[in-house]
Amino acid sequence: MKFKNVVRRPNVLMLSLEERVIPRYNVLNVMMEKKLLKKRPKFSNVTWLPEAEFLENYVLKNRDYAEELLLCL
Repeated sequence: MKFKNVVRRPNVLMLSLEERVIPRYNVLNVMMEKKLLKKRPKFSNVTWLPEAEFLENYVLKNRDYAEELLLCL
């Protein structure tokens, strides 16, 4: 995440790095490496998704890779 994005959305600083930010970043990286995403979504939007919605939109939609993606969380 770029510094300018943190300045625009300082609430992201309130999120847990260990429990939310880093795991979701890792999931997106794996998805990009496997070309499961056409383009990287705005990370600030991804961090604010509720857990169930994140899992549904990013992990469960890719059932063939779900086990590997869940290991990132």
